[in-house]
Amino acid sequence: MKLHDMKRPERKMKSDLEVNEIREDPYPYGLRITLEDPELAKVGVKVKNLTVDQVINLAAEARIVSLDDRSSVERGNRQSASMVITKLNMTPQAKGNRTSDFFKKQKEGPGR
Repeated sequence: MKLHDMKRPERKMKSDLEVNEIREDPYPYGLRITLEDPELAKVGVKVKNLTVDQVINLAAEARIVSLDDRSSVERGNRQSASMVITKLNMTPQAKGNRTSDFFKKQKEGPGR
C-alpha cells in the first residue's frame, strides 16, 4: 500500500502593502485523530510509552459517512469525503523499518 503525504503546500497572501506568509498547520485539522485511554487500551498502547514527535504506524479501516460537492464564490468548487474510522491498530515505527513493510507484516491485533 503506497502512503501519500497529506501535507498542504505553503500559501502566500497578497495585500496592498506587502506579501505576508500565512503560518498554518501544514496538515488539515481533519487528519488529526485523538485517542483516549479506552481506545489506546484496545490497541495495546499506553501514553507513558509514547513521546511527542514520535513516528508511529497506523493501520485503519474506515467507513464513508458522507460525500459533499460544493461551489462558492470564495473557494470555487470543492469536494470532500467524510469517514469514520471503525477499526484501528498502531505500533511504534522501528528505526530503519519502512511503513510499507509494517502493512505487509501486520496481522490481526488488539482491537480488530
